[in-house]
Amino acid sequence: MDLFLGAVVLAICFVIGYATYRFSLLTSDGAIAAGAIGIIIGFLRPAWIVLLFSFLIAGVAVTKYRFSDKKEIGVQEGRRGERGYRNVLSTGAVPAIIAVLSVAAIPERLSGVIFLVSIATAASDTLASEMGVLSEKTFLITTFEKVVPGTNGGVSVYGTVWALIGSFVASVFGGIFLLGFSETYAYGPFYLLVPGIFGFIGCIMDSLLGATLENRGLIGKGSVNFISALMASGLSYAVILLFGPF
Repeated sequence: MDLFLGAVVLAICFVIGYATYRFSLLTSDGAIAAGAIGIIIGFLRPAWIVLLFSFLIAGVAVTKYRFSDKKEIGVQEGRRGERGYRNVLSTGAVPAIIAVLSVAAIPERLSGVIFLVSIATAASDTLASEMGVLSEKTFLITTFEKVVPGTNGGVSVYGTVWALIGSFVASVFGGIFLLGFSETYAYGPFYLLVPGIFGFIGCIMDSLLGATLENRGLIGKGSVNFISALMASGLSYAVILLFGPF
């Protein structure tokens, strides 16, 4: 990376970090964590930070949607919808790990696909959670027992539809962006669909982990998010290596 591009990456991370804190989108430690993850990814794969911060902004926006309703039933994020460093790290750690692996282990033109799987998983889960809690009919994914909205592992038709929308919007638009501005995305319809499919699978994994391990107190919400994104990304890579037309 040349000096000018490095300075641009630093500037973008600083501006995004400051703006998200200034407008109460992230806590101070959350903004610092987001900036740090952005720097890691931006220095290794500059084009990727556009998708990373696009997800961040979109995630915060959907968190703020009908916030008063969420607060009334006690399922809001933070005091005013802001997210802390645990939220940022649980969703940003896997993309950062993939960025590191992209320069050492994962074939370059497949790395963007795997990276986008992790973003699609986070987008799918965020939309499922933030929109799903507004549903009147929520069921535990393991038993289909009716539960209160916001319950770990709770799913609804409404939330599931939004999970699919989030996953495939991230997949298609993210894939098109990387095809135009990065050398890290393999060409073809197959690769435009992979992040959408596995992002949604990652969201389902998240619900299953929430209904089992998290409800038993064995792991926390951040660990659930991290593990589901890691599993979805790893599984997608294995499927691509076995069946992908690369």
